[in-house]
Formats: sequence, C-alpha cells, structure tokens
Amino acid sequence: MESVDNKIHTLHLGFWDYGHELFKSNSKTFPAGFVAGDIFDPSTLAPRGAYIDSTDIDTISSERLAPLQDLTSLTPLLGNVSAIHTASFFHLFSEEKQLDLARRVSSLLVPKPGSIIFGSHFALPEMGFRSEGGREWKMFCHSPETWKDMWLEVFDCGDGKGAERVRVDTQMFRVPIQGLWVTYTQLSDKSEVWIMRWSVTRI
Repeated sequence: MESVDNKIHTLHLGFWDYGHELFKSNSKTFPAGFVAGDIFDPSTLAPRGAYIDSTDIDTISSERLAPLQDLTSLTPLLGNVSAIHTASFFHLFSEEKQLDLARRVSSLLVPKPGSIIFGSHFALPEMGFRSEGGREWKMFCHSPETWKDMWLEVFDCGDGKGAERVRVDTQMFRVPIQGLWVTYTQLSDKSEVWIMRWSVTRI
C-alpha cells in the first residue's frame, strides 16, 4: 500500500473517528494527518494572504516541513499545499466571511502553476440570499460571476494582476430538493437548489 501524504481539517475530531469506523480503517492503515479546529482561529491557521512573488517561493522552498502526521495546526502548511478541496463549506458564512475564508485558504496554496483549490457549494444565478424555513439565518450565495471576482480580488494583491495569477472555473447545476439530505429540505425554495462546482488554478 502506498503511503498516504494528506492533511485533513474539520471542526470536530469526532467526524474523523466516525470515518475510521465507517471505512474500517485506523491510523496505521490510513495514516493521514488530521487537524480539528476553527479556520478563523489564528491558533488553527495564522492569517495571511496568498503567496505571490518569487521571494515567497524561495522562502518556502528553503523551509523543511515536519511530517504531516505530527502537525497540530495548519500554519506549517502555509504555501506548501498543491491541492485543496472544500465542499459545502463557503456557503455557511456571510459575504464578508467568505472573502476572509478565501484569503486564508489561498495562503495554504503553493505558488506554482497547476496548484489548485476546488470544491462545491450552494449558489444562485444572481448573487443574493436564500432562507431556510423556520430560521432567521439567511444563506448568502455567490453567483458564478461574483465568485470569480472574489478570487481575483484574493490574488490581486493591489496590483490588478489577479487574472494573470489564477484561472477561476465554475459550473452551475440544479438539484431536485428530494435529492438532498434532510437538513436542506427546509430551504424556502421547495423544488430545487443550485449547486456550483468550481476550481481556482494557479497559472
């Protein structure tokens, strides 16, 4: 069996334990590292923006990364991750928090062509809010256009070159409400929801 060279992060450690139970695995048969924490907590990930210029790249290349299984936070991974997957995550936060989250996630990405952040979440054809029945909380949803604009801003760094650094691809599709788990059957639109698959690739 090939070695597993991954780092996995979520808010609750119990989810990881359930995964081992479900797939009949353990830390020896699936030795991927795991960090439980709040992505907005500096102790989980030190806040900074994306790595951009050659100085950043040289600094990262000169630093030796500890074994992933030994990490207790994501901070040592800054600028070292070539592929990041995030699903059903961004839509949990406000517009402002989504921008903050994108900046934090981008800081983990290695600044080399082909490195990628990708995932999927709820969206709308036009940016706006959708409500969950019986709740005051409203879900902020980006459109494909505003989602792209957000990531170009993340990699802009004030010089207007965001589009020269990343390519943002999106795909919108509708899912019947019956095809979703119970949590989302309370959404105000009872017929269907929009899902956006997306990727942000360094070029």
